[in-house]
Amino acid sequence: QKNPRRTNCDAALIGTWTWQPNRIGLDWFLKKVVPHLRPDFRVRIAGGVPSGVTSAHPGVEFVGRVPDAQTFVRSAAVI
Repeated sequence: QKNPRRTNCDAALIGTWTWQPNRIGLDWFLKKVVPHLRPDFRVRIAGGVPSGVTSAHPGVEFVGRVPDAQTFVRSAAVI
């Protein structure tokens, strides 16, 4: 590869988390998937996150709204 892509995290999620179907999916991911991830696996979650949404996993980061969705998505190994 000429220019290898740099990643800032292992996985990225972006969405409107206040929309009920997305919120259901986010809650499922945080409760059912995240507990099985290695402690060094990094997940960045972008978009407006309703209050009360948290994760005890050390690698989960809520970043809020991002200025450029494409740049955010490209910064992850998987989306």
